[in-house]
Amino acid sequence: MNKNYVVIMLFNKNYNKVLLVKRSKNPYKGCWNGIGGKIESGETPVEAARRECKEETGISMNKPKLLVTYVYPEDNILNSNTKLNVIYDCVDEVYVTDNSEGHYEWKNIDFVMNSYNKEIAGLSNLNQFIKEIFDLENIKKFYDCVNNKDFISNKNITVVIDGQAGSCGKGKICGYLAKHTNFSMATNNWSSNAGHTYVDDNGKKIIVSHLPMAMVNSNCKLVLNAGCVITPEILFDEIRKYSDLIGNRKIYINPRAMIIQNRHREEEKKIIKSGSTFKGCGVAQAEKIIRKPGTILAKDYFKTLPNDMKNKIEIVDTAIMINNCTEDILIEGSQGQDLDINYGLDYPNVTSRMCSTSQLIADAGCSPFKVKEIYMIIRPYPIRISNKTNIGIDIYSGDYAGSKEISWEEDKKKKWL
Repeated sequence: MNKNYVVIMLFNKNYNKVLLVKRSKNPYKGCWNGIGGKIESGETPVEAARRECKEETGISMNKPKLLVTYVYPEDNILNSNTKLNVIYDCVDEVYVTDNSEGHYEWKNIDFVMNSYNKEIAGLSNLNQFIKEIFDLENIKKFYDCVNNKDFISNKNITVVIDGQAGSCGKGKICGYLAKHTNFSMATNNWSSNAGHTYVDDNGKKIIVSHLPMAMVNSNCKLVLNAGCVITPEILFDEIRKYSDLIGNRKIYINPRAMIIQNRHREEEKKIIKSGSTFKGCGVAQAEKIIRKPGTILAKDYFKTLPNDMKNKIEIVDTAIMINNCTEDILIEGSQGQDLDINYGLDYPNVTSRMCSTSQLIADAGCSPFKVKEIYMIIRPYPIRISNKTNIGIDIYSGDYAGSKEISWEEDKKKKWL
């Protein structure tokens, strides 16, 4: 056996963070790994772990334990003739200065347990080590969905939804929250059939159908997740119109976001009479669901971009971005609960999707246990789209569960506006 190493899984006292190093050298250069190194002649694995930990981080281990020793066979390409001893311990969470080995950080356990995280060294080795350690120490498991709501400490997602039929002021609330909360990222699952409005303190009005309203916070990454149904022309126009707010930021788009084509809009005009903006969203959604030939997703459409969009749009797995983010995230909803296709008031006078918090979270690709707060926006009188459309087609949007329709004039007399 030519090589004998220790890798150290060093947890904080709560076992919700682990100390990792982003390696500055091979193997696994640029990836996060546990600390460790070679076992010197005459050392036991635990003795080597104590020495390596002190040398690399300045931390003295408390009660290090040997979890397991892996012996790799000769034909293993990466670790031929290698013995790997996994040592673990828990210590006080202290700052570790970077050195020639790399950059050190205490990472949340969910960062390591995400099997899609390509920043982690090895083939899910650290993930497996943590599972085995937690089993051995009888620690409530992060990866057990029955138990993890008490264990996940990093609840970092705020959700904003509409409690009625839209036009309740979600855009205003999202803009306000973005201005007053240090969100690192904002995402939505919007279609182009709903507008969102925010007016800043100087009276500047911002109206969007695709871009997250949190763009008013210059530090916030802007993410369109897999649930989006995009009209490219509208998206491009918004990026150009609000280029001063966006600055050098990119718009990150999930490869499976759906693209609306003109034929979708024309098809809706022929078939929908129960309440629609005729933006093509419903037909586009339906085609994505049945995998109709000719369906175009973002990963294909945005391969070719106008020159001024080439440095503005990036296709990326947004679920990985969202799950890897440990800072605050805003999920912005659209339309409203009363229009939900499954739980709304007056089917078929509803929209083409669910509008619930659970749907927003699912489209973002994250765990509901990451949600720390939900804002539901309502107004004294709900608003429903008119039966007279702006393209000359008569529709019927429903009676809103038997409600009496009133005019704007009557509404103003109530002094609620």
